[in-house]
Amino acid sequence: MHFEVSEIVPRSRTFHKDAGALDDFVGTYRWNRRGHTTWEKSYAFLGDVTVSRHTDGGLLAKGSRVGVKHFVRLAEDVFRNIDNSEDRIAFGRDPDGNVSHVFLKHYPVTAGVRIGLLEKASTHRIILWLGGFVMAAVVIGALLGIPTWSRRRPGERIAQGLILAASVLSLFFLYRLMGAMSVGFGELIFRGVPGLSLLLTISFIAGLLSLGALAMVVPAWTTGFWSTYGRVRYTLTAILLVTLSWSLWYWNLVGPWNT
Repeated sequence: MHFEVSEIVPRSRTFHKDAGALDDFVGTYRWNRRGHTTWEKSYAFLGDVTVSRHTDGGLLAKGSRVGVKHFVRLAEDVFRNIDNSEDRIAFGRDPDGNVSHVFLKHYPVTAGVRIGLLEKASTHRIILWLGGFVMAAVVIGALLGIPTWSRRRPGERIAQGLILAASVLSLFFLYRLMGAMSVGFGELIFRGVPGLSLLLTISFIAGLLSLGALAMVVPAWTTGFWSTYGRVRYTLTAILLVTLSWSLWYWNLVGPWNT
């Protein structure tokens, strides 16, 4: 795909002030020139572009291949960098007239596809950080509760064991994965992640354990495990673990078949 903004709007044309509907362009976009079917989809985790309204008018674009730039309107769906008239972005629309893509003049080989809330990297970062904090708390709580383990009912031990096992495996997976990716995505393209198949197998097992923990929510409430506060805490923890597994699944980071 080749895109050249100057072919649509002559360079001599001057921009005019915002003509309204700037909110149509506000959103998050992800470059489509990337892996989609393997773990390499996770390269896009740090590559989203956010477009918002600038306080001085126009649009503020931040993210991969853009940096932080202030754009003002040049034509209906075309904007230029306020500091460089040759630096431009343009937006594409779907058949219904809704803004669906963003294009860069200086990088015409790809397009940014508009994504929703559940696809945003920022949403998944919140899930990962919150999940990491809660899982660490689960492990610490389990260590502190070792003296009382033998006095718990079998169902309680199964439920808490599933939560603990899922937390330990997920924490190990995230620790190893973040350590491997700390070298940068560019180097990973050529070097890869050592032991990736094993890591993705661990995340798959952690996902199954999380589902098992979620299933134990039913007997926890019907047979009266713990206090009401304990059951609520267990339920929320199990939901968070499953949400974390869903997030990893979204990025193709679950299962060795994604290598």
